[in-house]
Amino acid sequence: MSEFKNKSITVKGMELLSKALAGEPIEFTRMELGDGQYDGDLGFAEKLINVKQNLPINKLDRNGSQVTLSAVLKVEDILSSFEWSEIGIYAKGADNIEHLYMYSYTENTSYISRDSLNEKLIHVTVMVSNAAQITATIDDSLVYLTAESLAQHNMDHQAHEDIRENMILLAGQVADMEIRLEDINSIKDEIISAIEKSNKGAVKKVSTYKGKINKIDISTTFPVTISAVDSTKSSINVIKCSADLVIPYISNGNTVLFQNMSASTAYSNIVYGFEIIEYN
Repeated sequence: MSEFKNKSITVKGMELLSKALAGEPIEFTRMELGDGQYDGDLGFAEKLINVKQNLPINKLDRNGSQVTLSAVLKVEDILSSFEWSEIGIYAKGADNIEHLYMYSYTENTSYISRDSLNEKLIHVTVMVSNAAQITATIDDSLVYLTAESLAQHNMDHQAHEDIRENMILLAGQVADMEIRLEDINSIKDEIISAIEKSNKGAVKKVSTYKGKINKIDISTTFPVTISAVDSTKSSINVIKCSADLVIPYISNGNTVLFQNMSASTAYSNIVYGFEIIEYN
């Protein structure tokens, strides 16, 4: 991006700053980008030579005698491509009249276009000395999470402090635990059994079926014969079915239907296995 090493508070900006030192407020209102060529003392600039982008301020950070203003340049807001050579910050005082507070110009430009930019978070730091009342015009609808601000948030150790403390505590509690796959499977089976028992009662019988489905055409079903069961007191637990869109369900007393829910795919050689769980 463009490098703006030379910048200056303008004459009008100095007037606003002197009033602020006397107790009046300064409100930073917006940021402008341009592609003009400036010739002269930067402090006497009153506006950009050729404005290409007008950006609202979405964040203000103060550090003593300096404030850093942030704005986001989004690709969808770029009206036309340009060589970025100038930037300006506008502000107003108690009289509510807006002036160019800071201006910067560079010959080390960068090309801004829809093809060369996705999103750019622009920071500009300006002097405010010891002025007390410093604000910015920020529309709540313009404050949104950027990739850069998310990264900064994640690096902040004070962010979500309570959650971080709980994670450290939990890590200490499980550090010496031995966790095995068979333990996890056992817990899973116990949870499933408890849920089913709470819904339908105690398990009376579990019947396991294995085999192969040769083909299920588009949006059709494949019947599999089972022992007679009461479908209102039974459920089906799939052991293996290699196609996610093939859904098994108990159709009636002695049939399980594997239904192809896809509208465009026929499945072949679908290995299946399932259990019929009957409840009292």
